Amino acid sequence: MSKSRAFLLLIQTHRRFINRAFQILVIGILSWVLYAELHARTNLSALWQVFVQQLYQASPVYLLLTLLLLPLNWLIEAIKWRYYMLRYEPISLVHAFKAVLAGICFALITPNRIGEIGGRMLFVRRSNQWHAVLANVVGSIAQYLVNLLAGVAGGLYLARVLIPVLPVWWHWALVGALAGLLVCYVVYFNGPAFVPRLKRLSKAPYLQFLHPKIELLEHLSRKDLLYTYGWSAARYITYSTQYYFLLCFFKINPAFFTAYAGIFLIFFLQTILPLPTLASLLIRGNLAVFVWGHFGANEISALAATFLLWIINLILPALIGTFSLFSVHITKTIGYDTE
Repeated sequence: MSKSRAFLLLIQTHRRFINRAFQILVIGILSWVLYAELHARTNLSALWQVFVQQLYQASPVYLLLTLLLLPLNWLIEAIKWRYYMLRYEPISLVHAFKAVLAGICFALITPNRIGEIGGRMLFVRRSNQWHAVLANVVGSIAQYLVNLLAGVAGGLYLARVLIPVLPVWWHWALVGALAGLLVCYVVYFNGPAFVPRLKRLSKAPYLQFLHPKIELLEHLSRKDLLYTYGWSAARYITYSTQYYFLLCFFKINPAFFTAYAGIFLIFFLQTILPLPTLASLLIRGNLAVFVWGHFGANEISALAATFLLWIINLILPALIGTFSLFSVHITKTIGYDTE
């Protein structure tokens, strides 16, 4: 018996142990990451105190509304991702939702949330894993474009509110930002037009490995891209509204449009900084203190709103996503088990 045959037999014989070990490993790493993040926060007791205080003094309706929007936030993401996967294999909305939650779990333990793609790939057939990657990439690009557009708009609005006389360089920065946005949107919505050129380039000897992946792009249409962008915008409004409700809960009360402009700007600045998920929490907290401080918010309240949004929108789904892993067969995903 060859070594490869013996190795395959060993994998198939111990597949239950391997699957369970993989699940426990992921859960263990996630638990360690969460513990490290919470342990590193020296102001955790102060954040907890202000939260408890607001439970008694503020309307709990705002917190309830934030929690009610949680499943909608990630359900929209599941709809977006499932839209592409249905072309290649039957996948229920529940199954897609589980894949998205598992992706959040992996995103928290990997730099730049790259593990989100791998988490979703576990829930599709091995032959369709590259399709799952494509669906995730297109959805992420659309979400990124929404963030950019809203962030630029929010920044412009806040500049008008906070700075009476804008310097000359600001107008040149505005022109540059709008030009950059226009280029990004033109490239996104005309993506299918670039596929023939990319296919020709991929025929080069050192790029041939990309040819099968580029061929996957042939199935994308402008209608598909618009559909994805629309759901991305809906999701952006959803989690921005969650943040707004938390501002109300912690009694950070800028005017309605000013509040959303600040939220958009914070998300925008966080988006353009390529940081690990946990580091982005620190940066977002500092940005929140800076932005909401202009409207009379104290540091602890601004940090508490940001920290609680992180817990609700990422930690809770990630913890729920760990249960999804128990329906995953890692040996089958990597091609060593056909059962």
